Amino acid sequence: MGTININSVSKHIDELRMFVDDNPLDVLAINETKLDSYIPVTHVSLSGHTCVRNDRTKFGCGVCIYIRNTITFFKNLL
Repeated sequence: MGTININSVSKHIDELRMFVDDNPLDVLAINETKLDSYIPVTHVSLSGHTCVRNDRTKFGCGVCIYIRNTITFFKNLL
């Protein structure tokens, strides 16, 4: 499990994918994602993980959690 601050996930998605390939994590929480409804989840997907997002608002910068697909979880509890 890990957490990182990324200033705009979509701008750094290739670096994030390399990081996860080198450091396999079951759960990765990210803040400062700067994602909004215009950026599809497919653009920021990580292989083998589900992305649960709380996108930015007018005043917020957004967060997301990548959870390995082998882990059972309930999105409504996050």
